Amino acid sequence: MKPGQLYASKQFAEMEQPIGISWRNAYHLAGRAAAIHLGNEQKQLPAIHFQIVIALEAGHHQKFGKNLSCNSQWMANMEGGVLTQPMLSSDMNAASALTPDELEKFHQAFEADIVNQLVGPLSEAKYIALRENQTFDVNRIYLGALKFYGAKAALNLINHYMEFRQFGSSRQNKKLAELFLAAYGFISNQEIWQMICDLSNFIVKQNQTVISCETLVERLQDFVTANQSPVLGQSPISNRYFLQSTT
Repeated sequence: MKPGQLYASKQFAEMEQPIGISWRNAYHLAGRAAAIHLGNEQKQLPAIHFQIVIALEAGHHQKFGKNLSCNSQWMANMEGGVLTQPMLSSDMNAASALTPDELEKFHQAFEADIVNQLVGPLSEAKYIALRENQTFDVNRIYLGALKFYGAKAALNLINHYMEFRQFGSSRQNKKLAELFLAAYGFISNQEIWQMICDLSNFIVKQNQTVISCETLVERLQDFVTANQSPVLGQSPISNRYFLQSTT
């Protein structure tokens, strides 16, 4: 067999490995999906398409060789789910053309995006803490530590927002605390946490490379239907968990 054929044979064998992502990866995405769907609905923001895409980690062939673990070779990421993505992808100066009412709605959507992004790494951090029988509370986790839980996108989004709003130092710190506590408060509710656990379990068992928006929303709605409560009933999340935009 030629060297190229040998490599292709190994690569094909690896690709035949069952799809499986880590639990921390699943919790990260489940938290974010729950926040996007329920949080945006509560704030009467537009529904936004999102999906989970699972793929082999880049360069894993060179890194792991034959010693592949089902839970380490696959990585899931979320596509979509960001209300302000069109503006972020263009010139942010375009926001200067918005009317005061449009600008207020843009601020609200931007802050919702940030909170939704933060819920992902916070869910991952909470899962790890509970797995290790450690206490998870607001005094043991801080914004900067979330970089260890896949918060790069969230932190980048926060930087964009702070540059856009041009807050003074004191106002910026207050706003950061508000957004962080909104995300933390969301996963601190026991019923919402059970929803995230349920969706995590669903995600980790999927043997497909794309989990559609419709599939994720249906799973979340099934949980809401089966667990009617003041939190998960007609008003999915109170404003206590998702702050309204403030100036």
